[in-house]
Amino acid sequence: MDEKLLEHHQHYLDISKTESERGKAIIAVSHLEPLLEKLLFSAIDLPEQYKRRFICMGSTQALVNTFSGVCLTCRAFGLMDDDRYKVTEQIRKIRNYLAHNLDASFSDQSVIDHCRNLKKIVCRLGYEIPDDDPLIIFEFSVSMISGYITGFTHGIHTKKP
Repeated sequence: MDEKLLEHHQHYLDISKTESERGKAIIAVSHLEPLLEKLLFSAIDLPEQYKRRFICMGSTQALVNTFSGVCLTCRAFGLMDDDRYKVTEQIRKIRNYLAHNLDASFSDQSVIDHCRNLKKIVCRLGYEIPDDDPLIIFEFSVSMISGYITGFTHGIHTKKP
């Protein structure tokens, strides 16, 4: 397994411990973005000089430059199934709601509804979340999708000649 990916995940977990609930939602996407980029770069055989022109978060020059765009691109290339794509979409919606609403929290009905959707999708994938707390559902879902992306990326690396 790629040591840098493991270090990245551990760093996310360490930072997450000290963050507010809203902060946790924001850094969750910051944690997933480079993992998704690495997954795409592993799966798509592009010369180095073209990689950043294809995917670069926040760059207006890249074809894929948002979290939503990189998730959709992963889905389009078959790097995640519909349910895992839906997990990333729910995470994105929660992050956006919490980031763009001044008094938002995990106790808001909109976030609770997205977390209920997350729990249903994650359970369909064969995982059990024994709690109905929206923050626990969110954090579990982020860890689950992070593990999936990391494992899939590792699988691509081990299959390449």
